[in-house]
Amino acid sequence: MMRAWYILSTCGILVLLLSACEKPSDGPDLNETITWMQRALAEHNGQRIDNTISSEVKIIAKLTADHCKLSYELSDYDVVGFDLADIDPNSIKTEKIGNAVWATFKNRDYHHSTHYTHPKDPTGFKYDGDTGGFSLDSQEVATSFSKALSRAVRLCGGKPSTF
Repeated sequence: MMRAWYILSTCGILVLLLSACEKPSDGPDLNETITWMQRALAEHNGQRIDNTISSEVKIIAKLTADHCKLSYELSDYDVVGFDLADIDPNSIKTEKIGNAVWATFKNRDYHHSTHYTHPKDPTGFKYDGDTGGFSLDSQEVATSFSKALSRAVRLCGGKPSTF
């Protein structure tokens, strides 16, 4: 009887101790990650420093999300849509293109699932590609953005290409 009481009280103490311990955070969830990405693009869009863009083009740099499906309205002429789950997380990198630093990616297994539309084009021109990217105004922001994009891709189940 005494032995059973000892075992039960020891187990009870262990349960209390374990429940009092905080589980370490694995980092921000998908919504927090996307919110950070939205702020980064709104404040650090690299297209603002590119002198080759016509003054007629209105830069918007608005990222919206429907869970893992993102739409990036770069300007009143360009909208890019993609599914985070279809991005190869190993392909995400930063690179200098023109006057901006870009966080670039490739779709898994060359799927053409990055959708480009041009709302102001009277022909309704659209095309699908297997790459995409985000223009940012500094290496530091692009590096952080690449990390956030990689996290979002993994949270959405993105996997490396098969080959």
